[in-house]
Amino acid sequence: MPMRSRLVAEIAALGFTVAAAALPTVAAGQSPAGWVEHPKISSRISQFVAIHREQPQQARCWAATNGIDLDVHGRVLVEVRMAANPQSEPALSAKVHATGAALIHRGSDRLDVRATPQQIAQLATHTEFTWLGSPLAPIALSQTFSAGCKAIGADVFHCAAKTGSGVKIAVVDSNFDKWASAIATGDLPNTEGAPPNIGSAHGTACAEVIADLAPGATVIPVAVNSVAALQAWVAQTLAGSSIAIVHSAVGWFGESFGDGKGAVCQAVSAGVGASRVWVAAAGNMAAGKLWTDLWRDDNKDGWLEFAPGAASNEFEMPVAGPVQVILDWDAYPTTATDLDLQVCRVLPKDCSPVAVSTGIQDGSQPPVEALIVQVSVTGVYAVRVKHKSGPMPTGVRVQLPNYYGMLQHYRTDHTLVDPANCAEALVIAAIAVDGYGNGLPEAASSQGPTADGRPKPDIGAPSGVATSVVDYFEGTSAAAAHVSGAVALWMSQSGLDAKQAAAQLLLAAVPRPATTAPDLLSGAGRLNLPVAKAGVPCLPGELLTCSLACGSKSTALCDANCHIGQCFVPFETCDSTDENCNGQTDEGFACKIGAQGPCYTPCGTTGIHQCTKACAWAGCVPPAEVCNGSDDNCDGHIDEGFSCTPGAEQACSVGGLEGFARCSSACAWQACVANEVCNGKDDNGDGLVDEELACPVPQAKCSATPVAGSRSRWLVLLIMAALAVGTVSLRRVRDAH
Repeated sequence: MPMRSRLVAEIAALGFTVAAAALPTVAAGQSPAGWVEHPKISSRISQFVAIHREQPQQARCWAATNGIDLDVHGRVLVEVRMAANPQSEPALSAKVHATGAALIHRGSDRLDVRATPQQIAQLATHTEFTWLGSPLAPIALSQTFSAGCKAIGADVFHCAAKTGSGVKIAVVDSNFDKWASAIATGDLPNTEGAPPNIGSAHGTACAEVIADLAPGATVIPVAVNSVAALQAWVAQTLAGSSIAIVHSAVGWFGESFGDGKGAVCQAVSAGVGASRVWVAAAGNMAAGKLWTDLWRDDNKDGWLEFAPGAASNEFEMPVAGPVQVILDWDAYPTTATDLDLQVCRVLPKDCSPVAVSTGIQDGSQPPVEALIVQVSVTGVYAVRVKHKSGPMPTGVRVQLPNYYGMLQHYRTDHTLVDPANCAEALVIAAIAVDGYGNGLPEAASSQGPTADGRPKPDIGAPSGVATSVVDYFEGTSAAAAHVSGAVALWMSQSGLDAKQAAAQLLLAAVPRPATTAPDLLSGAGRLNLPVAKAGVPCLPGELLTCSLACGSKSTALCDANCHIGQCFVPFETCDSTDENCNGQTDEGFACKIGAQGPCYTPCGTTGIHQCTKACAWAGCVPPAEVCNGSDDNCDGHIDEGFSCTPGAEQACSVGGLEGFARCSSACAWQACVANEVCNGKDDNGDGLVDEELACPVPQAKCSATPVAGSRSRWLVLLIMAALAVGTVSLRRVRDAH
């Protein structure tokens, strides 16, 4: 589907409703008459109490659209913060019970309770309770048989029967829809406990990826929707358990400014112990979902400037729906710097407010303002931040965690989400499985460093895989699940505890090309299990050298179970060897190496061609030129290289007499023959004396002048013969008369 449609669908599928139930909102036109901010109660809870007081039935509808978690008995889920630890001071819980409110979770610095509006007012009167608001529910850090399994080499360990057996992995999440169906289909073969099948299938998808990598490990779902619930689980369940790996692919907002402090990082620190590892998704905030910088207000009008002269940070809403906006500033855990948050619709000459959050910060409240805006009209909107009172802030941050577009002004660095900022968390970046070999993290994958300058993430892992409950599971949630499963595999192979196994995987990671440490995008590089140490005969897909019965070399393919397949019968090649073991060499080719044969040249002579090393005939080589009156070597010349052409004559002299030499049939000049002269001698050696001369008369009357040559002699003879014939004819005429 188109990117925008896919992202919208993923937001709807990944627990936006649960997230929406966690953050305060005030929509324009919805504030009740006479409502005022309460210094110990969040804006949203205060508004609900005021509406409930006037119109109880309308209050339920208002709660449903503004993120109030209201049960069937009309009780609100409220987080009650305090300075003391309620786990060690039972009197604090007793004060809750005294109001009639129900205690849900006992955290280390807060309680989750179910309370009516009247009970909320009573709780606010106790000095031990410093602030009451809606719990900050975690947000899924994804955009919703793993292809990443092969990408990191996990399939090799499966061949070696290393499946993570005996390792327990806790999946901490707030959304476990379709858990039962994943068990029924066999995608979750080993589980312990059953979470509520609510929200999205995010936690179930994480568990499936883990099970793909470590099918022998036991996956334990841990459903938490508040910090108090997380704290309670760490203290009451995790501490005394044999859980080796905690997988956390949800992000917590409003607990720290990214410096590794705060309640979430304290829970991580308490949970890891000496040998446990806490695997955390880095977050998906680097592609336009977060802006952070020092406070800037050049014109001193009290409005934050996101860039010089820009007091608004715009974002587009092409479709109607909810959008989450979270403002916090560097003043944790409580602050007297009071900032207000506003979301407005950008019009041609105005920015019309549609929602505001104006909670009080006077020293005992957290530095957080947050909204869930129910956008009904598409268009361009903007975030604005106002300094209301107190000291000027230092660092400020605006986040839209489930927004599918991009802020006008944003950052790519410093975008990690708790617990990715925690020092003891193993933080995972996302690398698309389709291009896993290049090691480049996805654009949305959150980047370091932390606010206090520590390098994070620690390692990158595959993203963009399929599960039975989510067709396309991407982002750092999917990546973190690969690491959790990989740690379990390496534990079963190496015998190390989780923390030691994770440390070795960091050393085995493949660094991103052309990077220098520390790499704030993918840490040590891409996850790469040391398959060479798996102890298997071969690696799936590997080609190995083998020998056939006749001794020729070939290859065998390693199958998916790491078994070496049959030796392939190779094709015959041109090398004078019988590769296919059929008793013949180089069959199927035009010739055998070194063979020679006759061929016809372009000029019609018969030449020789030779078989090359490629078993193909080379060009026809013409024969050497011979003395035959033909162009044998096809160079356009006849009998070149010889002395003469047969029958040719040339003048010469011998014994002082002129003569001639004739070219023999072997293209060589014969001996010079003198011309016969009138001298009573056989000059030309033919046994005759003075033959063929111009004057065949007695010697005394023969001219001593030599005839020029044989041709002259023949001419004289012809003339003499003609004269003789003429004389005879005249005589016959006279006789006739």
